[in-house]
Amino acid sequence: MQQVRDESDTGRGRSDAHMSAGQERPPWEGPGSPGLGPDGSHHESAPPPASPGGIPATPQEQHRQLAAARRDFKLIKRAISVARFGGWTTGFFAVASALFLVFGVNPRALFVTAGLAVVSYNEFRGATGLSRLDAKAPALLAWNQVGFAAMLVIYCAWSLYTRLTSPSELTEQIGSLAGAGDFEWIADLERSIYISLYVSVAFLSIIFQGGTALFYHRRKPMLAAYVSKTPQWIRTMMHSE
Repeated sequence: MQQVRDESDTGRGRSDAHMSAGQERPPWEGPGSPGLGPDGSHHESAPPPASPGGIPATPQEQHRQLAAARRDFKLIKRAISVARFGGWTTGFFAVASALFLVFGVNPRALFVTAGLAVVSYNEFRGATGLSRLDAKAPALLAWNQVGFAAMLVIYCAWSLYTRLTSPSELTEQIGSLAGAGDFEWIADLERSIYISLYVSVAFLSIIFQGGTALFYHRRKPMLAAYVSKTPQWIRTMMHSE
C-alpha cells in the first residue's frame, strides 16, 4: 500500500513538472475556457476581448454600439440643422441689407447689417461646435439668440423713436398735392401703424429668439450625456475634425 502511494505521488509530481515546462493545461484551467472543472462544475467563457482602440472584437457588438450612438445623437443633430438653417437665413438677410446700403447709408441700416452678419457667423460656428461635440457650443448658440433678440428690440425702439419724433413725410406729400386741408388724422393713423408694427416685431423677436435660445440651452446636458456614454472609437469615427 505504501508503495502505491509513493508511485501516485511520483506520477503527480511528474505531471506538474511537465505542465510547468510548457505542457498544455486541461481546458478548465485555461483562462476563459469552457468545460468542466476538476469537481465537475461548469466554467463560463470569458467575454471576447476588445481591441487596443476600445473597439469590440465582434461585429455584432460594434453595430449595436454604433446604432445606440446614432439614436442618442438625433436630438443634437436636430440642433445642428436648426443652427445651420439660422445661419443661412440670417446670412441672406445680412447680404440683402448690405445691398440696400448702396442706395443710402444710415446708422440703423449699418447696425442691422452688422448684427445679422455676426448672428449668422455665430450660428455656423455653433453648428460646427456641436458636430465636434464641443461642450461650449450650446451656450454659444443660446447667447447668440439672446443677442439677436436684443439687436431686434434696439432696432425697433430706435426706428419707432425716429418715426414718432420726425415730421410725417406722408402727410406733407398729401398736403402738397391736395392743397390746404386738415390731414392730421393721416399722421395719427401713420403713427398708430408704426407703433403696432415695431412693438409686434420686438415682442415676436423676444418670443421666437428666446424660445430658440432655450432650445439650444437644453442641448447642453444632452451633449454631456452623449459624450459620457458613447465609446471613444465611435466619437472618433463620427465626429472627427
